[in-house]
Amino acid sequence: MEHNERQRLAEQEAAKERRNMDQRRNCYVQLNANDRNYRDAMLAYAYALKAESAGEAEAAEVAAARRAQRDSRAEAQMTASDEVLNSEGGINAQLTEAYRLLKQIERASDANTREPLLEEVIELLDEIILMMSRMRAIMRIELAITDRSPFED
Repeated sequence: MEHNERQRLAEQEAAKERRNMDQRRNCYVQLNANDRNYRDAMLAYAYALKAESAGEAEAAEVAAARRAQRDSRAEAQMTASDEVLNSEGGINAQLTEAYRLLKQIERASDANTREPLLEEVIELLDEIILMMSRMRAIMRIELAITDRSPFED
């Protein structure tokens, strides 16, 4: 009877670990996808502003992507490891700065003011690609998809 109880407890613990891993995996998928979506929406908007063809659709896409990213980030703060949160925190800071600059560009009427700010936004958003690759490497290790980062060497 004692053996059966230990086995039942071990099975419950294994099921709990699988649920936690599934929850973490889903969280990481959403966080990765929403960070990327937000970045891509801002980049498309920046290029549209640069071409002077930006409209309400691009601005609305940025706003929707920002809300989705904020929601997935909130979930990650309750689910993700400290290492993932630290990595994603750098990405989020970069995204926040790019968003702030885009808002500044929207208010600027002078093309000479807008152009260097647009270049800065594009540079910030381009830098995020490597940061996101590093974050995904951490996620993949934690999810036991791989046992080492491609950035180790």
